[in-house]
Amino acid sequence: MFTIDGSNEPLIRAQLRMMQVRLPFVYFLTFSALLVIGQQRLAHGFDLPTVVGSGVLIALSIWRLVYWVRFKATGLSAEQVRKKLQTVAYSAGLLGFVFTSWTIFVCTHDNSQSYTEVGIFVLLSLLGGLFCLAYLRQAALMLILSVSVPMFSYSLVWSAEFHSALTLHFIFIVGIITVITHFFGRDFETFIDQRSRLYQTQADAKAQAEEMRFLAYKDVLTDLDNRRGFFHFLRRKFPNSDGHSLTLGLIDLDGFKPINDIYGHPSGDDLLRKIAHRLVEFLGEEVFVARVGGDEFALVTLQKMTDHEIIALGRAICAALKVPFVLKSGVQVKLSASLGFARAGVDASDPETLFERADHALYYAKTYHLGHALLFEPKHERVTRDSAEIAQGLRDSQFIDEMEMIFQPVVSAENNNVTCVEALARWHRPDGLEILPDTFIPVAEAMGLMNKLTLALFEKATDCMLHWTKYLKLSFNLSASDVVEPHVVRALMDITHQKGISPNRIIFEISENVLYDQPEQAQKMLERLAGFGFSISLDDFGGRLSNFSHLHQLPIYAVKLDSELICDLRFSTQSRILVRKIVELAQGLNLRVVAQGISSSDHLHVLEGLGCEYYQGFHFARPMSQAKLLNLLHQQNGHIGQQGVA
Repeated sequence: MFTIDGSNEPLIRAQLRMMQVRLPFVYFLTFSALLVIGQQRLAHGFDLPTVVGSGVLIALSIWRLVYWVRFKATGLSAEQVRKKLQTVAYSAGLLGFVFTSWTIFVCTHDNSQSYTEVGIFVLLSLLGGLFCLAYLRQAALMLILSVSVPMFSYSLVWSAEFHSALTLHFIFIVGIITVITHFFGRDFETFIDQRSRLYQTQADAKAQAEEMRFLAYKDVLTDLDNRRGFFHFLRRKFPNSDGHSLTLGLIDLDGFKPINDIYGHPSGDDLLRKIAHRLVEFLGEEVFVARVGGDEFALVTLQKMTDHEIIALGRAICAALKVPFVLKSGVQVKLSASLGFARAGVDASDPETLFERADHALYYAKTYHLGHALLFEPKHERVTRDSAEIAQGLRDSQFIDEMEMIFQPVVSAENNNVTCVEALARWHRPDGLEILPDTFIPVAEAMGLMNKLTLALFEKATDCMLHWTKYLKLSFNLSASDVVEPHVVRALMDITHQKGISPNRIIFEISENVLYDQPEQAQKMLERLAGFGFSISLDDFGGRLSNFSHLHQLPIYAVKLDSELICDLRFSTQSRILVRKIVELAQGLNLRVVAQGISSSDHLHVLEGLGCEYYQGFHFARPMSQAKLLNLLHQQNGHIGQQGVA
């Protein structure tokens, strides 16, 4: 009943705060009462015990009053608070007993009015003290008990009937006060408990709000900021009139999807975490990095950099991401990245436009300079908008019907006979606009429509073959996404078989980039095509990215020399030496060599003696429709004269 329970920390701290405010009034009340008692007693003459006793008690009251006025509850532990309250409770009992006993001692006279005076005075003082101590039930009860016992004992001395009735009335009042004090203290405890629960609920709600805000701005997979967090940072840091520098970069991973598909999403998630860690570690704390898409990251640097330094940073990032990653499963994977940069204040005047400009540069890099970093130029935005219009057209299910196949002959270097024709596509829009493959094919690949487009164009090309002479071969281009898809390879076989065309009349041209993302799958599918009877030609060979090991590792039938290499033959001895070595190597491997891009007799003159077996270019024939091709073959009987065909 009189022991302070320290288990409810919010309650005892609230009680101590209330005592800190109210105890000075208790001691001030005691001080005032002692003065009155002393005055009343000394009115009957000087009394040394009264003077000394009152002086000591008054000094003690003043000391405790000053103590509680200056008392600070901050910094106390829960146990210290409990002990302080326990001391208050015991002090209340001691103070009540001493005060009541002293009052009885001082005010008692040999007349019938003394008991009444003492009772009324003590009762009033008790009410004042209880009002101040009501928030601490233990102290209030101690005070009631310490006052009641001396008063009841004193009443036993006075056995008169009047005094007995007064004692009973005093006990009745004290009882009521005790009940009221008990309920008041209990209500205060309930209030503090409910308030604590409310505060805890508010704290939990605030913590949950902070957590939700954190989750709203954070990517839980990589622990980087997400797209929302990135734009929040970008808007806060975007330069104002101060002219601070800001460069935004977007990073898109090249080859992530095949890794994710082959090894599964857990491995893909592991790879993304490792990429995020490498970017943060490589770029340091001065560069803000976020994940803004599935395999797309963004960075913001506030360092002032020249255009050259920005591109150098992009190249360094590309090089860092090309270093192989080792997944938790033990698998080692490789990928590359393309980057687009834009500068605040130079390329855009607001965060949203800046992001769009960087995205335009990224799109251009992925479309035309895969694996490189580009700084935004106005042409990037034009290309992106044109691509958006093309994408809208590709969403129309009728776009296949708008595709037309044209053919460019490949002739024998020995006699200029047409031995093969390369199939090329032209998209004739209803608005009269003709779109070339190098424009619509990247968009189709980005939209995931390349497989559908390839099979549709192959259907058209093989339909044309049904009207050709039996000796004429078809050269048809396959993209990287075509080569690695088993259903596409199966469909190519089925189409050829259904139309009764011999597979050895079809040559599939591939670029070496088909081998970068999924080399094992690509080689497997190429071997499957070759096993069916198709021929495989390696296009644009001899360029900067050529790998000579592909000539003997893959089922290659022919190589087509890079057209830029052919153009350099007239001016570069090194190019002529390189062509001669490629031809010698190819012939040693029993491969055919096609020189493409021959646009003049000067090219042809330089090529003579280098050993190329087949020629292709505007000097011999431009791409032509099916009707013109049939007319040409009919007129020339499969032979193109020395002057070429316009």
